[in-house]
Amino acid sequence: RTGKLTLGAEADSFYEYLPKVWLLRGGPAAREAVVESFPDVWKMYDAALKGMEARLISRDARGGLWLDELRWRGGAAFS
Repeated sequence: RTGKLTLGAEADSFYEYLPKVWLLRGGPAAREAVVESFPDVWKMYDAALKGMEARLISRDARGGLWLDELRWRGGAAFS
């Protein structure tokens, strides 16, 4: 079994829609209302973003930002 995670065009649409829902509900200005109204959606978004930042974003020696891919073969890629 193989898999790939990316922030690019092949990303799972579920994770594409989490920030869109957040923005449609008011974005940063309405954070408290979104968290109160949709606590599960906010938790999923927050967990997804933390995972993406930890595994799919890197910086080079000069501080340049890179979007990465995570590929794996067999078993779980991470827990």
